Amino acid sequence: MTCIERFRPEPIPGIHPMPEYLATGQRAKWYEDTKQVLQVPWMGVVTMAYAHYPTFFGELWRGLKPLCQSRALPIGSRVTIGFGCRTD
Repeated sequence: MTCIERFRPEPIPGIHPMPEYLATGQRAKWYEDTKQVLQVPWMGVVTMAYAHYPTFFGELWRGLKPLCQSRALPIGSRVTIGFGCRTD
């Protein structure tokens, strides 16, 4: 297997969570959709940090939503992906 050397970014990018109470427009819709699909009452800090970058978050949620709606995704995976997933 080929190893690719990893370098720490310089400067280290800041983390800017977008709190729910400040979310408007498409972000607010994504937040509500995310909470409904994941069956949680709030957004996680990591998820809110991803939402700071709307183009990235839109694609991330577009890919994760069907997985989180799937019964095939193991319940324990919700911690691993940092979002949470359905438990039924």
